[in-house]
Amino acid sequence: MTNMMQGQMRGPPGGPSNVDLKAQIAREEARIAFMTKDSYAQRKMEGRPNHTLLSWSAILVMLVSAMLQAGSAALPSWRTNFVGIIGYPRTRTWGLIAISSAVKWQTYDQQRNYACLGMGEVHVLSTCITPLCLWYRQKCITYMYMEYLMISMAVVLGICFLINVLCVLWLFRLTPTTIQYCSYWSVTMTIFYLLLVIGGQFLWDELFDDFMAFSFYPNPYFGAGFYTACFSGAVLLTGSILCCLLASTWPIPDEESDCEDGETDDDAETRVAKKRLREQQETLKRQQAPPQGRPKAAMAGGPFMAPHPMGAPQGGPFMAPHPMGAPQGRR
Repeated sequence: MTNMMQGQMRGPPGGPSNVDLKAQIAREEARIAFMTKDSYAQRKMEGRPNHTLLSWSAILVMLVSAMLQAGSAALPSWRTNFVGIIGYPRTRTWGLIAISSAVKWQTYDQQRNYACLGMGEVHVLSTCITPLCLWYRQKCITYMYMEYLMISMAVVLGICFLINVLCVLWLFRLTPTTIQYCSYWSVTMTIFYLLLVIGGQFLWDELFDDFMAFSFYPNPYFGAGFYTACFSGAVLLTGSILCCLLASTWPIPDEESDCEDGETDDDAETRVAKKRLREQQETLKRQQAPPQGRPKAAMAGGPFMAPHPMGAPQGGPFMAPHPMGAPQGRR
């Protein structure tokens, strides 16, 4: 009996013992319970997103986009004229805030006031009929419109920058609600930002064409500020796509749908662990099962002896009484 129990504990030759298998099964069950609790399906159902490569990539892209937005707004060269114009052969640049040249730096408001004062000084009999007066009048009107355009662009760019910073903070917090906020506002911000950067250049061209009506004033070339803004828009578009992917990965949990849908999508590691656990459980069952061709009841002499249906055999440890009494001995 002792040898049989030791053989059952040892298991088959060359394999793990039953005790080792039970310990391995217990460890696998604890590991699977931990992985199931911390799996993507469980976190998605409970609304507990965690930072992954996708979220960190979105944070990095949105942060780079915010830095490029701030840099493009600060650069003074959205438009650049390298060779100057007739009568002013020097480089001149136009930014969102001011016009700068090799001689001085002026805001659009200062440039407009200078042109309007010049128009008032060259009036003839309170009328503006001379070519010089007409030129200064056109400059006064055009710089006024240009000032309004630049102020509008600066305000919208500032709002986009603030929304971009908020998106970065929402992504750092990483809750289903903040992820949805980031996806909505990043797409909205990208649309307005691209329309502003691209559409503003067409309006700028129209204003420079007004100068050409009274003088030779060719349109300046695109400068570093415009190219930085375009690159920032491309990075912002990439960040908004990543935010939308993140929002689809971690949606806001719906309690009704979670209760109705009992199926969970385990990740690859959890599936492998469950498969390994099933194999260990099957191995343990095979080791504990009796050999084929042998009854489940214990054999004679075993630790537990089943009662014989016709009584104990003759000479056995327990002799059934004879129905006619004790047998007569020989005389």
